[in-house]
This record gives sequence, C-alpha cells and structure tokens, in this order.
Amino acid sequence: MRFRVTRTSTGEYGPCPCNGTKKEKYIRTQTFEMSEAQFDQGVKEHTWRSMGQNHRETTDGIVREFEDEAWSIEFTDLDKLMAFVAEHGDVVITPGEGEPPELEIYDNYRE
Repeated sequence: MRFRVTRTSTGEYGPCPCNGTKKEKYIRTQTFEMSEAQFDQGVKEHTWRSMGQNHRETTDGIVREFEDEAWSIEFTDLDKLMAFVAEHGDVVITPGEGEPPELEIYDNYRE
C-alpha cells in the first residue's frame, strides 16, 4: 500500500521526511459541506470553479481536485510498515479522500 509521508515538525510540504521516500504526483481532493452558490457568496477572492478541476456536487457537498506532489512510500506487507514504525517512532495514519492515505511521523507536538 502507498502512503503520503510527512513529519509533524516540518509539515506536508517540508523537506524529505525520511529515507526511502520519493516525490510523486497525486490528485488532492477538496470537499466542502455546502453548495457552490454558498461557497461563492462567502469567498470573495475567487469562485468555486476558478481553482482546481473536476468540479462536482455530491450528496455531501461540493468537491474539486488539484494536482499535487507529496513524499510517498510503499509497503508491500504489514511487517514492512511495522519496521518503519519501529525505526521512526509514533506515526499517525489518516485516510485520504480519493488520495493515498497520509502516514505522519509524529516527531513533535501538535494540537
């Protein structure tokens, strides 16, 4: 399974978080629990469709996609993932919405 990899101390767009990762492109999904008209009324800088691609409405709200890059790593089995955790300490895994899940190396406090 492929994961986007970040460090708490440097964030999602920081430098390479650890050995074994590589920079890869992926599609980032952005969802808001409102209608397109509500978004456009509340945001004065731009309209919903002025940024991103593949705009659509779902039962949960409005969705758009962006091309993005992230550090990533792939684990072929659970043992390799557990070896990664043993090497780097605590991790937080967050499921992605139509994108690879994030594996955050928890090396600093955050709220």
